[in-house]
Amino acid sequence: LSADNYLQKSYTFDNETVFDAEKLATILVANTSILRAKGTIKTMEGWKLLNYTLTDCLFESCFDCSKSEFVIIIIIEKSDINKIEIFDSELKKLFQE
Repeated sequence: LSADNYLQKSYTFDNETVFDAEKLATILVANTSILRAKGTIKTMEGWKLLNYTLTDCLFESCFDCSKSEFVIIIIIEKSDINKIEIFDSELKKLFQE
């Protein structure tokens, strides 16, 4: 990879935002351009470490945090700049259901 064909984007959510880990995993897996995601999220089961790779998506219990934060690394070609917008849109839908 080079800086020309991947993008890193950070997401931060306040302490009131609660994720459905299974739905988040589904979105990550469905977006085949996402290479990696890592961070902490608040779920109904408590705080979890998010560790997504091309082969697995794990959520492990962790310490309480003040906010949910994670980073994704996505493969992107100049012609596919909207891939990050597609992920953003799907992520927003998690909280509209």
